[in-house]
Amino acid sequence: MIICRKFPFILLFLVFVTPSSSQDLGWLKAQAIRDNLVTVESDYGVGFGLIVGEEDNTLWIVTANHVARGPNDGGPHDKANVLIEFFAEQGNTYSAVLEETWLSSQREDLAVISITTPPRFKWRHEGFAPERENVAETFVWFVGRDGKWEVSEHAGQITVSTADGKYSVEGFDDTSVEGMSGGVIVSEYGVEGLIQGRDSASGLEVISLGAVKNFMKAWGHPWGMEGLGKRFSEIEKISALGKELIVGDNERLVIDRRHSNMIVEKFSMGENAVIMFEEDVRKWSMTALKASFGKGAYIYGRGWNGRNGYQGESGFMGSDCEDGEDGEDGGNGGNGNNGVDITLKFVIEVIDSLIINLNGGKGGHGGDGGPGTSGGKPRSYCNGGNGGNGGNGGNGGNGGNGGILRIDYFFLNDVERELSREDIIFTSNAGTGGGGGSRGTGGLVSPFSPHDGFKSGKRGRDGKQGRRGQSGKAGGIIIKDM
Repeated sequence: MIICRKFPFILLFLVFVTPSSSQDLGWLKAQAIRDNLVTVESDYGVGFGLIVGEEDNTLWIVTANHVARGPNDGGPHDKANVLIEFFAEQGNTYSAVLEETWLSSQREDLAVISITTPPRFKWRHEGFAPERENVAETFVWFVGRDGKWEVSEHAGQITVSTADGKYSVEGFDDTSVEGMSGGVIVSEYGVEGLIQGRDSASGLEVISLGAVKNFMKAWGHPWGMEGLGKRFSEIEKISALGKELIVGDNERLVIDRRHSNMIVEKFSMGENAVIMFEEDVRKWSMTALKASFGKGAYIYGRGWNGRNGYQGESGFMGSDCEDGEDGEDGGNGGNGNNGVDITLKFVIEVIDSLIINLNGGKGGHGGDGGPGTSGGKPRSYCNGGNGGNGGNGGNGGNGGNGGILRIDYFFLNDVERELSREDIIFTSNAGTGGGGGSRGTGGLVSPFSPHDGFKSGKRGRDGKQGRRGQSGKAGGIIIKDM
């Protein structure tokens, strides 16, 4: 577990939860995809179907053709009754439409079902495993058996993959392959394919989800399942597995330089959650396979203000007949830091609002020059001393530049949606230069009257006003839809 430095008095942990193996993540993703899996009951038996698209308030579901039309293929005009049940609404069945687009049970074994989207129903658009040249030896879990949304306790393994998108999966006992047609196999990467039946006593015959997608597109049916393969590199995906950054409601987290480059599976900021940065952090990148932001979530990457210069000290007053000492020059103000340059690359699940402030820090004010001190008093044997010169005021520090924000994104449940000004409230103004320090005043002549004809000294010279620092440059924002 890695713990970032905490904001004072607020206990907040940055937790990287690493599973014991990548297999644990596959089992968890299999549990999560159950919202997309429906039971399918027809005149010919019971199986499952996978929701893969939605259009005009209609859900589109793929299943094995022999589940919907029977092993002998009733034909494209088969009007078999089809009932489905959702995982989130177990106990309620809905009548669905068996579409005329289909592939023979003797070959690809694919059928399509449509149904009006139930009120308030949400399905998971993400979860499509990236298409890869070789999936052999990938560990997978099945989802769905005997009319129940059961997930296998142990993993099987893809042993054969063909160019036309057919997989053989071994490792499940012979009692585990009954009533599974239309269910899915899931790996650590997401949904790999649709189960069509058995090809051995302990094996499954599966059609890849990529092949299913191609058929749906060819038929003109909507496809909404999204994968992360085209938008994230394999290294990023592997690096993200099992890692989370969660900042709860009204909590604050300070990021240090050790965590300036983060790759996580889940990034979440609650309402009024704040992320801040230590002074030496100049850049921060966050790659998240899934991100959510509550109302008022705030990333405060403003550059730190420069420190004010110290005030020059005054000298010691001159003794009898001696000059007063000069005041010291004021210290120069420190330069303001640039705003943090931030790069965000993520899939947005929810965003109520996100405020990002990358303003440059202000330059520090120059310190005031110290005053010169009075000269010593005259005596019967000498003139009085001159007053000391005032110190120069320190120069003001330069203002920092505004930070640059780069965002690569897409929305999980609406890939066509674009970020708007209501989603991201962004500022990256230039930091103003600090003011010059005030000049130190020259020391006065001795306050004592001349003595026996000897004269008082002269007043010291005033110092110079410090120069004002230069302002920085404004930053900017670059947004790109992945």
